[in-house]
Amino acid sequence: MSKKLIFLLLAAVWVAMPSAVASLKYDTLTSADGLSNSSVNCIYQDSTLMMWFGTWDGLNAYNGYGFRTYKFAPDNANTISNNVIRNIVEEAKGILWVATDYGINRIDVENDRIERFYPGYEDNGPTAEQVFSVAAAADGTIFCAATGWGIACYDKALGRLSALNVPQFNSSEIRAVYYGGQNTLLLHTVQEELVRIRYGLSATGSMEVREKVGLFPEGGVKSVFDSRTALYLVTADAEIYRYERRDGELAAVICIAASATGDRSRSPVRFRPM
Repeated sequence: MSKKLIFLLLAAVWVAMPSAVASLKYDTLTSADGLSNSSVNCIYQDSTLMMWFGTWDGLNAYNGYGFRTYKFAPDNANTISNNVIRNIVEEAKGILWVATDYGINRIDVENDRIERFYPGYEDNGPTAEQVFSVAAAADGTIFCAATGWGIACYDKALGRLSALNVPQFNSSEIRAVYYGGQNTLLLHTVQEELVRIRYGLSATGSMEVREKVGLFPEGGVKSVFDSRTALYLVTADAEIYRYERRDGELAAVICIAASATGDRSRSPVRFRPM
């Protein structure tokens, strides 16, 4: 994440809730406490309240007292595929999915078992960073994406990934996949577009795409940040949008450029669900 994007998000919180920010109390966790690396890419809290920190050098589980670190070991297949952690989601209690710079991992925490997946890159590794991403629907359905390859859904019965075809969409240009609410995914592309698709089960029981809508067809979405109930989008023109998973509403919640000058008269722009 760039320093500019971090500044935009912090500025938005400060402008929106200055008194709340001022009253926050916090502690720090560093390498002295057992954190494997001080550069943290993602943070996730699972259903058991375990905190997970994805860093540039390993995955860290924190139970409030100490860390357990997961790292790649070339001579051990029961380790994560790569140490650069990009995002973390939960399939069910005790089962996490972790996207790295080389591969996606399904971690059965209770049974200490790790499965590795390399969609589209089984034979040759990727040549760029942030190729893989993973998203979890509310019912635990897992979707994986790989730039240059496409999107897949995890088939629990078969224990493998099944490709998901999106009509009139070049899936190889996907940058990341996000859960967008009931039967909905949001696809962030390398052209900085944001595409919403709705999916369902076909008569044969396979996953199929039933609707595709471009929310930002002209591009300009620089980054997407995931929270429990919503997604936050940072655009090239210094605006932050909030996408509500509950009803699919997309609204411009703040313009950093205007807020920095004290002008808060700008009305939010809302896009009603389609």
